[in-house]
Amino acid sequence: MALARDLDPSASPLDCYGYELRRLREAAGLKQAQLGDIIYCTSSLIGQVECTKRVPTRDFSERVDAALTEAVLHQEVGGRDVMRKQLTHLLSFLEHPWAQVQVLPFSAGQHTGMLGSFTLLRFDDDPEVIYEEGYAQGYMTANPSVIKERSFGNARLQAAALPPERSATLIARVMEERYGKQPEPGGRAVA
Repeated sequence: MALARDLDPSASPLDCYGYELRRLREAAGLKQAQLGDIIYCTSSLIGQVECTKRVPTRDFSERVDAALTEAVLHQEVGGRDVMRKQLTHLLSFLEHPWAQVQVLPFSAGQHTGMLGSFTLLRFDDDPEVIYEEGYAQGYMTANPSVIKERSFGNARLQAAALPPERSATLIARVMEERYGKQPEPGGRAVA
């Protein structure tokens, strides 16, 4: 089992999260149980998140904004049923004020996201961190010039993407057209 003090915060977003959670908790002079009492969870859960044995839930994050390219709606991975469930899950974020999902339509043309996916992590009292994922590995940095460049890129992606409501309409349309019940040649419905 990995110990929080042994985590390399540059290894992945999950390692960074666990490392930062422990660092901030200790800086506040709190034991895991005390932090658990404050945010209404168990000390065991705090320890599991700090050691990357558990992925943080919504209770740990303030806000999630995602800009996805329209291609991810069409690229079938795992079969029709899996895709339908994934798109249904994306639509469920409309019910949550802390989450925003936007789709960058094909009509947007060339965009920053074509260079590769990235995650921008923002903290109240700590520097921002960027995690970029490539074919063979991920890379995390707090380099201010990279942060500035990716922040502008993220803002451009969000500006070019459809608003959340129109994104939801597109997701629902693609879900029904591509992954809804389709008749088989014999006339029976196929899920």
